Amino acid sequence: MSAESNQTLRLEDGRSLGYAEWGDASGFPLVHFHGSSSSRLEHPVQQDVLAGVRLVTIDRPGHGLSDFQPERRLLDWPQDVAALADHLGIERFAVSGWSAGGPYALACAYRIPERLTAVGLVSSFGPYDRPGATAGMDRFNKVALAMARRMPWAVTRRLTGMMGRAFAKDPEGAARRRFASAPAPDQQALSDPQATDMLLASMVESFRAGSDGSAWEARLFTLPWGFRLQDIAIPVALWHGDADINSPIGTGEYLSRTIPDASLTVLPDEGHFFIMSRWGEIIRHLTEAN
Repeated sequence: MSAESNQTLRLEDGRSLGYAEWGDASGFPLVHFHGSSSSRLEHPVQQDVLAGVRLVTIDRPGHGLSDFQPERRLLDWPQDVAALADHLGIERFAVSGWSAGGPYALACAYRIPERLTAVGLVSSFGPYDRPGATAGMDRFNKVALAMARRMPWAVTRRLTGMMGRAFAKDPEGAARRRFASAPAPDQQALSDPQATDMLLASMVESFRAGSDGSAWEARLFTLPWGFRLQDIAIPVALWHGDADINSPIGTGEYLSRTIPDASLTVLPDEGHFFIMSRWGEIIRHLTEAN
């Protein structure tokens, strides 16, 4: 692991925030928010897609190098992002969020719109408290969300801890079991050894300091977000596969019709992991227009 992928910032409240930088240090800044049970090591493995781009990836609290933040909410995140941008000397920047990172990109769009040049959501999660939120979702995610909402915190921590230990002990075996029921498009996306190695490393790193971060995040997504999508006042670009069973296409459609200035690109016959092969077009869209 290089020094650039293993950096930390001490925040005003004393917490450590882990982050990494990829690509061109003098390029256009794009801040990326990782998926569920992932970390700052989530990045494009095709280095050419980062030509002219300064990609910053951040560990959310309790993931990787970032300290756990008890009782945090989505709207706590933009303050951490702004603090890191200030530390790096970045005034304005684009943000992207994949999967569970999508709600954090929306929190930034709501809270710090003046700092953002573009907002991109890829296979994003949506609000859990809307009708039909889990329609078309795979059984694993449905059960995980239901348990996180209803079970005591101690139980959620223990179950998430079991997953973290499984990934630490046998990453390939744990991933194979986790993705065994993935649809054909996702199996294809995960067949690239470089992309799979990156994703596995990112997931293992997520549990570096334990499972509290992932456990709390599972619960966090079942709670009200603290802001209305209708109040987001800047453009948001969405990409969603119509064969996604982790965050079904209905979520992308809901986000696109509820956010006032949203554009949705539906990718036929693509699942949840198409970002692995489409980083380039997403990054170009978010950085070249600015």
